Amino acid sequence: MNSRDEQPYRGRHARPASGASQDARRGASAGAPQGGRRMPPASDASHSADFGARQTSGARPPYGQPAQSRSGDRARPGQVRPGQGFDRARPSQDRPGQARPASRGVLPPVNPPADQWDVSGVSTNAAQNFNTYSRANYGRQMMDSRNRGKRRIWTVVLVIASLVLVACLAILGVIAWGYYSGTKTYDEIAQSANVATEANALADMTVDWDALLAQNPDTVAWIYMPGTSIDYPVVRGDSDEEYLRKDFAGNEGGIVSKGAIFLSVVNSPDFSDDNNFIYGHNMNDDTMFAHLVAMEDQAAFDAARTFYVFTPTCNYRCTALALDVVANTETSIIQPTFADSATLAQYAQERIDAATAKATDVDLGSISKLFTLITCGDDYATTRAVLFGGVVETAVPTNAQTAETQESSDQGDEAGQQEGDQSGDASDEGQDAASDEASNNGGEDQQAA
Repeated sequence: MNSRDEQPYRGRHARPASGASQDARRGASAGAPQGGRRMPPASDASHSADFGARQTSGARPPYGQPAQSRSGDRARPGQVRPGQGFDRARPSQDRPGQARPASRGVLPPVNPPADQWDVSGVSTNAAQNFNTYSRANYGRQMMDSRNRGKRRIWTVVLVIASLVLVACLAILGVIAWGYYSGTKTYDEIAQSANVATEANALADMTVDWDALLAQNPDTVAWIYMPGTSIDYPVVRGDSDEEYLRKDFAGNEGGIVSKGAIFLSVVNSPDFSDDNNFIYGHNMNDDTMFAHLVAMEDQAAFDAARTFYVFTPTCNYRCTALALDVVANTETSIIQPTFADSATLAQYAQERIDAATAKATDVDLGSISKLFTLITCGDDYATTRAVLFGGVVETAVPTNAQTAETQESSDQGDEAGQQEGDQSGDASDEGQDAASDEASNNGGEDQQAA
């Protein structure tokens, strides 16, 4: 038998062997099923022993034979049980004490449990090193570094936003304190002035001028508009800029300053002019002259047309004629005096014709004096809200005598002082004349002796 005959048949397309060898192989595999796979020859002891051992162990039944179940009984025809027949390949299980190698396309878990790695002598450091240098863990480290960078950025943004919020709250606190302190100052001034605005008669509306003049010698009047927040003392400074930031008590605020209501320096402090200009700020808390801006609406204008101006010598009841919004550069309205009453009436009619809110039931011929109230417009910088009011009633206040008595007493003190000075000078002159006469008489006596 040649070497080719000693080899088993490898396939149906293989070259056939000689007749003797074919008969021997047929005899050895007589019990084998007919098919594409053949049993090893009986003469090959090693193959037969291996085949028998595998059959005995039950690892895999022969081709075409029914598989024996794990319980030991054979499967019935048509019944499929686990472990029978051609079972699909199962993934290999890790052996105890041996880590599963990382194959291509199959990566170990990023953070495996400790009981899968630290068993049977496998060191924990080795598992940690494996996780550290694995591809999946490297990508996780990159993502963690990016997340840390993002967290740092958001932390910086949060800190900056917190600082900005604190600064804004501090500024708002300063602004709120400025409004509160300014309002409180003028409330205390109104209490000390004891302004009697609830009286029915105009002459009975009095002000404690002594208290106001003691706090500020620049006090010239008090202005009051019922139904609004306008209820303030009026001062007159050395310039129109003095009381823009300085209030009645002499305080100059920081971010917020209400200043004071003041009479323009173009007017006389005794209100003897035909047209008197009074200025005040337009505050956001609806104080000072802020209500004048609201009177641009005709309904608001009609609701508060009457206002009062009290002075130490005369009280004036005025009615609103018109409210106009003009440019801050407009100077044609600043006319403190007029040639006659006709010119004053013409000026008032022009203001009514150009106004946004106006009165239609006023006889301009009966008005002999004007009070013009001025404040900033809505934009605060380029416009001015101007309210033109005409005097319709005057009265001497009941306490006006107090001021006249004080003035006469002051004049009497000055006269008495001058009289005393003159009497003192006369006595000094008499004493000098007597001493001169005595000295002359003494000289004559000496000469006679």
